[in-house]
Amino acid sequence: MLDTLANAGMNAAPAPAAATGAPHGHIADWPASTVAPSIPGNRHYSDPSLQLPGRARNWFFPWYQLVYPGCNAGFLSLLPRPYAWQAVQHWMKGRRAMPADVARSLAEAVRTKVEIGLTLAADLEAYAERQASEQRPTGFCSVGADGKDKRGHWRR
Repeated sequence: MLDTLANAGMNAAPAPAAATGAPHGHIADWPASTVAPSIPGNRHYSDPSLQLPGRARNWFFPWYQLVYPGCNAGFLSLLPRPYAWQAVQHWMKGRRAMPADVARSLAEAVRTKVEIGLTLAADLEAYAERQASEQRPTGFCSVGADGKDKRGHWRR
């Protein structure tokens, strides 16, 4: 096997259709009607409603598991300038007053997150309404009179 592959040469690709006289591709009996002239885009990536679960997950948990900074580092990232965690602990315990610029920055972060969450909630409710209004066939496999699945799959 290795000897055959080593001696195969650089251009071991199949011959083109023009050289073999095949109507489509390099196989003589390949039916040309099975290939669509224009391939449509993948509907799963173009449908924005299918991106809703990912948007919801990212809203609740904006970090991946391996890069999760933790609550302390996440909170420090919201502050307008670098602060030590000890300063935040002093604010939480009441030993020191929180600066006004920190309060404004946290208020803006909360407001932004709430606005994004409200938009996401409205999109999810609209999707739920569309799903509830659609009439879907029930059962595991809806078979038409021709013996084919109505959803485009062969019955197994």
